[in-house]
Amino acid sequence: EISSVTRLRKLENNRVAGAIIDAKTAYLELDKFPGLQVLSILWSNWLILLGTVPGPYLSLSETKNMLVHENSLYFARAWSSLVSDTNFTWFNAKKLPIFSEGFDEEILVLTAPIPLKEINSWLEQFPGIKLLSLDRKLMKTLRSTFNWLAPKKIPANIFQYQIKPLQSVVWHPVLVVRKDFPMSKATKLLKILYDQRNSLIPHPLFENLRLTDNLPYQKIYAFHPAAKSMFKLK
Repeated sequence: EISSVTRLRKLENNRVAGAIIDAKTAYLELDKFPGLQVLSILWSNWLILLGTVPGPYLSLSETKNMLVHENSLYFARAWSSLVSDTNFTWFNAKKLPIFSEGFDEEILVLTAPIPLKEINSWLEQFPGIKLLSLDRKLMKTLRSTFNWLAPKKIPANIFQYQIKPLQSVVWHPVLVVRKDFPMSKATKLLKILYDQRNSLIPHPLFENLRLTDNLPYQKIYAFHPAAKSMFKLK
């Protein structure tokens, strides 16, 4: 897979028209490319926690075993700084957990857009597991270690049996273009993206885009003039 920094270099050299990069790269690397600007913040990637532990929060004291998706390495690093003797088992898209003998791990961790049908399937299949919220100490550690994460609550009723909001963190991929990307093309592209919610067959990653998701980032990223106009940024 092509790295986000490589995508930025290709964009800088005018070899591609645009690039989608992860939030970490946007925070740490984007200002090293002064010829590039952000056109839009994109979909939300949520930290999702499932477990068999008692209580509504992920407990620092009772959890020793975790099954963690490789896209949530940031979580494992933050957790390890607080609970050093945790046993981590890893999975990815090519090596998915099967749970043929039940839900063995105390906690399952992954990062993904919501809703996610696999989560509802696991909640149906294993009555003992539930979705969990981050507690205050873990939230503080995640935010202080990774400033590209934003605290946010997963709304109630996104998943089965989830009657209350869940405290989590979220990060947004970023769509980047060159400074000289024409206003007319940039405006047209933004309208296509944000009109997906009204489409008969919307793209699943773009149907929940909101113009207001860009507002918290207006002092963090340099936005393209078309974005400033459409999102009413300063």
